[in-house]
Amino acid sequence: MIPIRRFYGRGDDIGKEDQQWLDSFVNASKGRRTVVGPGDKIPIPEIETLVVASDGKLLDTAVQDGGPNPLCATAEDKVAARPENQRMVGMLLTFGRFKFLALIDLDWEKEMELVCPINKLGRVTVYQTSRHGSFGDAGSPAMLGAIRPQVVVMNNGPRKGMGQADATKSNNPPGKTVAAYEENTYLRLTSTPGLEGVWQSHLSLLDPDPHHNTAENMIANMEDTADCKGNWIKASVAPDGKFTVTNGRNGFSKTYVVH
Repeated sequence: MIPIRRFYGRGDDIGKEDQQWLDSFVNASKGRRTVVGPGDKIPIPEIETLVVASDGKLLDTAVQDGGPNPLCATAEDKVAARPENQRMVGMLLTFGRFKFLALIDLDWEKEMELVCPINKLGRVTVYQTSRHGSFGDAGSPAMLGAIRPQVVVMNNGPRKGMGQADATKSNNPPGKTVAAYEENTYLRLTSTPGLEGVWQSHLSLLDPDPHHNTAENMIANMEDTADCKGNWIKASVAPDGKFTVTNGRNGFSKTYVVH
């Protein structure tokens, strides 16, 4: 339904349980496929599109405003997620001073490698949450504190991502004490210095507490029904450093200025 001129992605290393998806992709992209690795740039006019992660490998040098990350000294380590999540293609898109980071399903362990001991990503303007905002094994405070996004877009579902059991206190190891803000995705995000707004694809129906979700006018879809409209969240970025985020459900928008 959507014509695609070129496919950019990782290589063919994949588990048997996911082979059918790779086969489908290889067939669809035949003759139009480019395998990318960390440090590669995808040619898009006026935008620098930098691959920061692919096939389990990560960017080995810091971007211009990257540097030592003092948050690493007290950062928690977690076990690796399933291999497929570690093989994600993560992207950093730059348009003037505007920077957009999307690490897709990259897990806590790989995030930490990107920002510790050196923050290789620098600060970003908009961060699309990893793992749909399921911050049990992503969204480490050391990573969020390093990239310090102005705006976060939560690509969650009504029952996927934020609000899942792996991001709640009930999943903490026995005897472990966790700061209150770390028990919930939204609270963890809003504790990040410099954050100006969180936008959500869906209200979390797993945890609909209004204190654990963003403001209603910044949520694109409020319920899970058979006739879900799939309302969007759009960011319109201007060359002068201003960008406007709009909610497709209600037309509510807010304009920000890149730091």
